[in-house]
Formats: sequence, structure tokens, C-alpha cells
Amino acid sequence: KKWIIDEEAAAVVQQIFALCVSGMGPTQIAKWLEKHEIYNPTAYSKAKGRPVTNKPTANPYKWTREIMIVYNFIGAFDFERAKEKAQNTTEKQRTA
Repeated sequence: KKWIIDEEAAAVVQQIFALCVSGMGPTQIAKWLEKHEIYNPTAYSKAKGRPVTNKPTANPYKWTREIMIVYNFIGAFDFERAKEKAQNTTEKQRTA
């Protein structure tokens, strides 16, 4: 199989990862995404003409903590591991 990267969705994943590494948790990230009017996964798929299995929300920018935890454009997203990695990197930079 050949993977086709959705560049627009990939940019959202990268932003979510950056927010996580900066110390934000799932609820804070969900609020940030809504404030910046980033479609949630169901609304994004629907806007792209892709089939959706979830019922679209009234607010297409509404992200929930649960969506953030299971958000899987690229697979499972481990917030705690990302935060730990960021903390370790910061500690190494301070001791260098």
C-alpha cells in the first residue's frame, strides 16, 4: 500500500504536536483549535467530501478532549510521552 499524505491535515497534526510539546493538555489544545477555527476531524472529512461515520456537530470547529485523545489522522497521539520528551530536551539544554 502507498500512503497519501493529506498536507492540510498533516499541518494540523504538527500544530497539535507543537502545542502539546509546549505544555498544553488535550482540553487546552481543543480550545485553541476551536478559537482558531480549525475543523474537527468529522467536519474536515465532510468538507472534503469524504464519508463520515460520526454525526457532525453543530459547531464544525468544536473539538473535545476525547477527540484530541483519539485523534488519529496519523495514529495514536501520546501527550504524556511528548511532554516528557520536551522536558528531557529542556533539561539537557540547561545542563549543556
